[in-house]
Amino acid sequence: MTNFNKLRLGALVAIGMTITTLTACGTENSPTIASPSSPTPIAAASPTPSVAASVAAVPPVETPVTVTAGSTSKATPLSPSPLPSAAPPAKPDTSTTSKIRLCKSNEGAIINVETKNYLVAICGKGEPEFYVGVEKEDPTKSIRLPLNDFSPGFYAAANGNTTYILAKTPKGHFLTVTQGNKELLREVVSGWGN
Repeated sequence: MTNFNKLRLGALVAIGMTITTLTACGTENSPTIASPSSPTPIAAASPTPSVAASVAAVPPVETPVTVTAGSTSKATPLSPSPLPSAAPPAKPDTSTTSKIRLCKSNEGAIINVETKNYLVAICGKGEPEFYVGVEKEDPTKSIRLPLNDFSPGFYAAANGNTTYILAKTPKGHFLTVTQGNKELLREVVSGWGN
């Protein structure tokens, strides 16, 4: 007897019906069921004691159960809870990027400053010779140019018609990049003393 038939029999017993004939589900013959008013006990009406024992052992069903022909009952494994997603990669830490050596090993850093987006150094052997700039977001993007002009608090280097100026002014300390007469960038410099 399938679990489905046991469940159906348990439901019928729970409402007081008596089974007189039992046939397999899905055959041409239909089970014969006595009316609820029939006083015959299950054990007396059942053809074999094993059927009555099976029916008596199945608890009543409170919710309907649907089983399709040919299906088998399988336990569905619980899906594992999703793992938390990995955090997006963090932007480079400026305290780490500021430790990047900008000057060559045989040069000294005469000035070593930074802006919001760049690390800048004036490098040389005893006197200022080179302007070096590196992007904080991508340290592979850098520029190294010989200085065209310098004086205390002012350093300028050119790459074609683009000029890089590191200067102390009455309004503050700035890195300015110009192309011809057009200003491309102006950022406040920090780490440069008075």
